[in-house]
Amino acid sequence: MPAPPATPPAKIVAADFRSPAMKAFVQYIVRTIEHERIRGRRGWQEHFESYEWPRGGAGCREGIAARRHFHDAVTRARESNDQDAARLKSQVCNAIAGWGGINAPVSESDVGGIFSTIEILSSCRDADSIDCQNIFGRRIATASKVYYFSNPWAWTIYDSRIAYALNQLAFAFRNENAAVFDRMRDHITFAVPVSKAIGRKCLFGNMWNDRYAPQWFVRASVLLREVASALNAQSFPAPQYAINGVEGWALYHVEMVLFMLGECRWVEQHHA
Repeated sequence: MPAPPATPPAKIVAADFRSPAMKAFVQYIVRTIEHERIRGRRGWQEHFESYEWPRGGAGCREGIAARRHFHDAVTRARESNDQDAARLKSQVCNAIAGWGGINAPVSESDVGGIFSTIEILSSCRDADSIDCQNIFGRRIATASKVYYFSNPWAWTIYDSRIAYALNQLAFAFRNENAAVFDRMRDHITFAVPVSKAIGRKCLFGNMWNDRYAPQWFVRASVLLREVASALNAQSFPAPQYAINGVEGWALYHVEMVLFMLGECRWVEQHHA
């Protein structure tokens, strides 16, 4: 199989994620997670209910509460115009980094880049195409968490676990639907950010490059929206908990499921 492109396209076209080939991949994700036993669990509900972070008893209910808390915190920091605005933005970025298990402080310049990007993302949420060139992508595992909490219905976390889950699903899809996969390979060969969990390595062999982190983050976000839409269209039972009390699957529910699937390598169990 030819290697993925060295330079992912900077412009993400929304229509590409509603093509027949992409719809086939979305349905593959929906079907695989619902019907196959992965890591001892089967079904969207069961995987959502197994969510745990941080380790030690914080389950899906607490996970939703944390998302509600950080969504409110990012919103307050974003809307603040007084002399404390810079402090609030720094505090929320570092609190989110800590929640994600990262102790390294987020620099003032990175905080500025992250909040500037939140405004960019807000303006292009429903755009026909998204230009990733001005999206801040350094420390994407942390930066994407802040983007996610700014609008968890639109943008996903893109850390090693989410990327690794998508990477394994794409790899399995390629093995079963090579011709369809080849028509959209540039969109779904997700690179995996460098992680302490050294076992989370990209199954396609494409190496991580911070320069292209924004493209992978945006692609994953648009894909997860499509997955959530498919779950709702097919009347999958809704998760018990929601950030805003609105019933149904949202991007953040899908993210929580993928977070659990990305904890380890499972693809060979079903798709050797």
